[in-house]
Amino acid sequence: MYDRRAVRLALRAKLATLVVATTGSTALEATATGYARASGSFLADGFAIGMEVTPVAFTQTDPGVITGISALTMAIAGGRAVQASGSGRSLQAGLPSRREYENVSFTPTAGAPYVREQYVPGPGTKITYGPTGIVEYLPLYVPQIHVPSGVGVGAADAYADALITLFAPGTPITLAAGSELRVRGDSTPSSGQLLQSSPGFALVPVTVPLLLRTRNSI
Repeated sequence: MYDRRAVRLALRAKLATLVVATTGSTALEATATGYARASGSFLADGFAIGMEVTPVAFTQTDPGVITGISALTMAIAGGRAVQASGSGRSLQAGLPSRREYENVSFTPTAGAPYVREQYVPGPGTKITYGPTGIVEYLPLYVPQIHVPSGVGVGAADAYADALITLFAPGTPITLAAGSELRVRGDSTPSSGQLLQSSPGFALVPVTVPLLLRTRNSI
């Protein structure tokens, strides 16, 4: 037996580092409808309608959801506080701020992406002898990023691709001393097709196969 909650928390800590798209540090302005730039491309940076973006070095720093996009302009739901162009600013799409974790009441916000997860403990096999021998488990982690329906496949596919990159084969996940958790290399992370999820949302499911080794506690 092992501490499944500790493993889930470690996986969430890794999940929180997700980067889907970013402008990097550059010159950007905030407009009444969103953001604009004089050079570069939001499209080439990987942004898509339905993603949640977080601004850095702007007056208004709360996340916003992309509702329209071109190379030089990005529309954000509800608009933004106007701010003239300035250097050293960035926009980044990472893990959405709305997260449905544990047994806590959660209602999705229409038009805004959110995260849900599933953790399957998997079978265990004792691979060394003795009362405190090492037990190997093969759990599965299934992070799901739900995007608004009706925005095409761009956002969902980009989130899925970023999750697969984040949990690349062999990636170690930090646990307490005495236990080892990493993404398996013999069965790599994979994504499925675009599916309708809760009303008004869609997702591309991603499955991450894991290998956990820990000492028997008896």
